[in-house]
Amino acid sequence: MLDSDNHSETQKNALSPIDELDTKDPGDETQRNYAYQSAYGVILLVAAATEKKPYSALWCEHYEDFLGQRHDGLFNAYQVKTSRPENGDWTLTDDEIRKSIKRFIALELKYPLKIGDFHIVSNTEFSDSEAEKKIHKSPRQFLKMVKNISIISEIPEGFNKTFTDLADYCECTPDELLTVLKRVRLVNGPSRTEFETVISHDHISKLQGCENLDPDKLNGLRDELIEKVARASSLRGKDASRHWSPLDENDRYNPELLAKRIFVSEILEFVKEKQGVPFRLLAPQQRVSFDKPASARSFRLEQKLNRGGLSTQLDSMQTKMLSSEYYFHELAQRNPKDWEKIYNHLENFVKGECDEAQLDASQEGIIFGQKMFTQLSQRLRIAMTTRQNMVHGVEYECLMGLAALLTSECFVWWSEKFELERES
Repeated sequence: MLDSDNHSETQKNALSPIDELDTKDPGDETQRNYAYQSAYGVILLVAAATEKKPYSALWCEHYEDFLGQRHDGLFNAYQVKTSRPENGDWTLTDDEIRKSIKRFIALELKYPLKIGDFHIVSNTEFSDSEAEKKIHKSPRQFLKMVKNISIISEIPEGFNKTFTDLADYCECTPDELLTVLKRVRLVNGPSRTEFETVISHDHISKLQGCENLDPDKLNGLRDELIEKVARASSLRGKDASRHWSPLDENDRYNPELLAKRIFVSEILEFVKEKQGVPFRLLAPQQRVSFDKPASARSFRLEQKLNRGGLSTQLDSMQTKMLSSEYYFHELAQRNPKDWEKIYNHLENFVKGECDEAQLDASQEGIIFGQKMFTQLSQRLRIAMTTRQNMVHGVEYECLMGLAALLTSECFVWWSEKFELERES
């Protein structure tokens, strides 16, 4: 019995698989590398969106890890390589580097006159050693040498064998190799341990409108952008046209191909969408605390709509009014610097539309609420599509809610003016 108790106690205290992180799991390593690659795609998209890179679109996992589609019609190629820093700097004898150069040459030969520059990006440094025994293996020293020569015969003696071996490995002529190497660029990306933080705070925060976002919002935006790149990098195309597009037609219109493309303009629109305050209709029983009680505003709104023959619109307008209050309250919290300017502009705009709708409708007689309501609804819907800069991207319901707020504050009437009852 004693032995059994000891065994149970020993078993309970024994190290369990969930007590420590498996740092040698190849699956984790692979997932981290894929995540890093997708994250670097976000860096390129942000660089293009801030006009640091001349790209109109990014093609993901299409011939290369990324192809940056330039405004001049050429494409810049990117290979993203990750490695443990403890493995040391990259050298020209590393298979990953040689494979990247071989892929670049194949791309150049397949699409001559269409490829611009070639980039190898890594979280790990590229050797820059000038030591006599190491210089011929140093990618940075080797490419510096290549950029300083015009023809093969000018290659210094110390680099001759490296150049010849690389041409043999790439199965290309020396001239083909030299042509590509002159356009190869080495890039140090962020480390694998901090790339997420770097993307949020060093890159996404530079996008217009993101300068003052708090860390949680930047991180949320980063994660969605990384997922967008990851989807484009896979074959998970969801375009319905894949079910009716002919298999043997021009690939230029193949939905699976087009799913690999992310327009820079899409990213700008996506980020703009995420920056905005979402308009949410509230249930009628929900109330937001403002300076004046919501019940008093609702009571005045009810009287004025009833007098204007709009009693059937009361519930809907009350809901829109309360939802607008909530919208502007949230906007004030999220954008304390500019919210008053935005609100004042919208208030003046909606008041002007109400005045013009009233002027048109009041010619019909004393009770003109229904005609005015129809006029105002049409005017606001047209403004949303033809005068977007005037409405700051807010929803139609929010604009109508603001009209209800103006009604409750006695700036807008739906009939002739009359003496309002006081709330008991």
